Amino acid sequence: MAKKELEKTGQPLLKLNLTDITRGLHHAASTTYAMIAQQYLLMLDQFFDRSEKADEDGHAMYKAKMVSIDMGNNYKVNIPLVSLVAPKGLALDEMKVELSVRASESDVKKATHELDNSNAERASFTVNLSPKQKNGNNEGRSPEIIDITLTFKASDPPEALMRVIDMYSNLIQPQKVDQDPNLMSDN
Repeated sequence: MAKKELEKTGQPLLKLNLTDITRGLHHAASTTYAMIAQQYLLMLDQFFDRSEKADEDGHAMYKAKMVSIDMGNNYKVNIPLVSLVAPKGLALDEMKVELSVRASESDVKKATHELDNSNAERASFTVNLSPKQKNGNNEGRSPEIIDITLTFKASDPPEALMRVIDMYSNLIQPQKVDQDPNLMSDN
């Protein structure tokens, strides 16, 4: 598909199919959700090391990064670093796009895929972006300006991630250690 360039003459954008505008906006919103999934995968990489060996099903094995804390009196506790985080993500809550369009052409196309044996039709609109009217006045406003409002909110992490964190948190137990001077406190 050829890249549509903005005209520098003060005229509206090149003619666009309304469907292409909708697809572009959908892609922008979908990309946000892919970024959210990626942030949780990156979090796992922060707190787990990948093992060289795989399990019996061929799945990658990961080992939690741990710290050992000397509790004194011949006790230590191994703490998985993942148990110390309270993951929260940002999610796109709402995407509001305000734009005005001027229909410049229309065409009739098949509304359905050719494999479903339907002869339904639909209108296809070619539009030009127009300046959005603010209080009825659009003087000096370029037609290439589109008002977009993105609202983000904190989101809960996936349940599976929370279960992993809970399981590791439940493993934290003080352990009796031998008289190894490297693990003992100075008390």
